[in-house]
Amino acid sequence: MKRFIIDGYNLLRNSSLGVPQHLDLEGQREHLNRLLLSYANRTGYHLTVVFDGATSRTTNARVSKLLRIIFSQADKEADDIIREMIRKEKHPAELTVVSSDNAIQFTARDHGAGCLSSADFSRILRASAPTRDDAPEPPNGLKYDPNLNEDEIQYWKSLFDSGEDDE
Repeated sequence: MKRFIIDGYNLLRNSSLGVPQHLDLEGQREHLNRLLLSYANRTGYHLTVVFDGATSRTTNARVSKLLRIIFSQADKEADDIIREMIRKEKHPAELTVVSSDNAIQFTARDHGAGCLSSADFSRILRASAPTRDDAPEPPNGLKYDPNLNEDEIQYWKSLFDSGEDDE
């Protein structure tokens, strides 16, 4: 099973990814997460994205069975978490690490994992993105398909779930 560990902000800051710059940081992360979820759903690859700096508004989440988001705590950087994950990997030949950070790339190679620069992975994401012509025709001639699959439902629930029960 092919798996990726992605240096989140390193990828997000790559200009070839095409993330809208008018969005705030949270919006840019959400845009990236949607791109990655779409890629994971098309390929079946398991993606783990690691971002620096958890805040009260950010939480670690399993967006779907294929996409997991991790935020580092205040005392650690995302790079440290990524290196730990690489070192603990039981099947490094199935792992690809996405980062342009030389230290992370060295750790990946040293432990037998593959690595891609953020620019290279951005090109892969863009090249594999479906075009309008690839999209299936929604039922009943609607412009958008109102039916969500289970992964999409869980993704939207995770975005809007405040953790409090509604009364």
